[in-house]
Amino acid sequence: MANKGHALSRDELIRILTAYSGWTTTNGAADGSTLIDNKLIGRNQFVPNKTILIGSGDARDETQRATVFDDTTGEITVDPPFNAQIVAGTLFRIINLPTGSSLAAILDTVLAIFNLVNAMLILEETGGVVTTTGPGTEDVVYINDDPAGVFKPKVVKINFTNQTAAEIVVVRTHYRNEAGGGFIKDDEVAFAGVQDPLLKNVTLQPNRFGVNVTIERTAGVAKAYKWEVFTES
Repeated sequence: MANKGHALSRDELIRILTAYSGWTTTNGAADGSTLIDNKLIGRNQFVPNKTILIGSGDARDETQRATVFDDTTGEITVDPPFNAQIVAGTLFRIINLPTGSSLAAILDTVLAIFNLVNAMLILEETGGVVTTTGPGTEDVVYINDDPAGVFKPKVVKINFTNQTAAEIVVVRTHYRNEAGGGFIKDDEVAFAGVQDPLLKNVTLQPNRFGVNVTIERTAGVAKAYKWEVFTES
């Protein structure tokens, strides 16, 4: 287990060098040459010539130089392209270093080590909407299928505002505890009818190989549930 000194050193490194951290909101170009985050719309031209570090997905841990930034769409163009398409929901960072510098090479090495040995102590948030499809189907609320290393999902918050007296849903948590293994159910809770309070918190545990939270409707009709997740990763 990494000690507190590792965590503090990594946190300081990120604090100093990260200009921006976010999640892509739209699929980038199929050839890996662009990534899009609509939260960057209207931002100034701080992106070009910075290093783009991919934190999840098929291009995880790759770095490339940002060459063009479109502040009307939040699209960043990199050259050369990443080795995979940067799809929506990909974690990325804009690093205050020009790619190709010796410091950038050092950063890549340090980050790769910390991804393997220590949870990254930066609180992240994302969310969405899941619509139940019916009895016998576990619809995925949140999943981290292939974490880079040990990480700390904190809590999934599910909004039951749309549920009526007719609906019964079962929320389940699953963990994978070996590389390449299947997800194993850890807990489940059934929610019948109108809820009070409307917001339900699903507490999650530290994990290495994968975690997911699902919802299954066993009675009633399809309803949409807004969700939000907080992780230290």
